[in-house]
Amino acid sequence: MGRAIEQAGKAGQLTALGFDGNEDLQQFVRDGVLTATAVQGSFAMGEMGVQTVMDILAGETVEPFINTGVVMVDKANIESDEARNVLY
Repeated sequence: MGRAIEQAGKAGQLTALGFDGNEDLQQFVRDGVLTATAVQGSFAMGEMGVQTVMDILAGETVEPFINTGVVMVDKANIESDEARNVLY
């Protein structure tokens, strides 16, 4: 989507949101091609997933929905610790 926006000459004219934290999307946010990108914390997802499996195996009740969180990364926070923690 970011490349299409650039090729159409529409960068900065649209509100476009990505979903991921890869380097291409980070650069699109820095350049103003994308307004923001929603990034999940892979480490937290894995940690909570393993803990949930351990709880189930131990016979404990687990929540039917576990929110692993998401960080909206935009130009204002892309260099913050919170954003750096989830970007890759």
